[in-house]
Amino acid sequence: TSTTETNPEDIETVLPPETILASFEGQTITLGEFNQLWEEVPEEYKLQLDKNMILDQVISEKLLIQEAKNMGLGEDKDVLEQIKKMTEQILVQALIEREILNKLKVNDEEVLEYYEQNKDSFTEKEQVHLYNILLETEEEAQDILEQLKAGGDFSEIAKEKSTGPSAAQGGDLGYLTKGTIIPEIEEVVFALELEELSEVIKTDFGFHILKITEKKTRNR
Repeated sequence: TSTTETNPEDIETVLPPETILASFEGQTITLGEFNQLWEEVPEEYKLQLDKNMILDQVISEKLLIQEAKNMGLGEDKDVLEQIKKMTEQILVQALIEREILNKLKVNDEEVLEYYEQNKDSFTEKEQVHLYNILLETEEEAQDILEQLKAGGDFSEIAKEKSTGPSAAQGGDLGYLTKGTIIPEIEEVVFALELEELSEVIKTDFGFHILKITEKKTRNR
């Protein structure tokens, strides 16, 4: 049996921590003990609970603990083994938090210094959806460029004439990020307007005709 001596909802903060809120089976719960338990309740739950409910729960738990002790479970081999394992887990977690996580803490100056040294990693990189027709000779490339300027279909001509690996896809190279394309091509494609044809560009791979269909930025 238990007796609630003081309603926690009616407690004035001026009462001393040793004020007894409840007594049961030779045990007591003081105001100080209860306040400590109440502080552990997440703020979002405090609005849904009242202190009497918490006090009743604490009393029930203490009665169950006392009953378990009366049954000798505190000396049970299996129970003691579980307690040992839980204690070891708590010790390991405490070690991780104290010795490892504390070493990972950085101050504002260190964060700012890292950002300044690695600013490029946090900036948005421009991308283009690039199409390419690759040809072996400049003469052939100029001829194809004239066909395109006259209204020829880029994808169809790429499938028929391009020697590049993207020919089967109509010259579609997908989205390419600034800084990942060979310089002689990158300089041109990021200056192109949408659907604008490039002039013939010579690289080690051959002669290129390029166009872009979309520009966007990618957050790295």
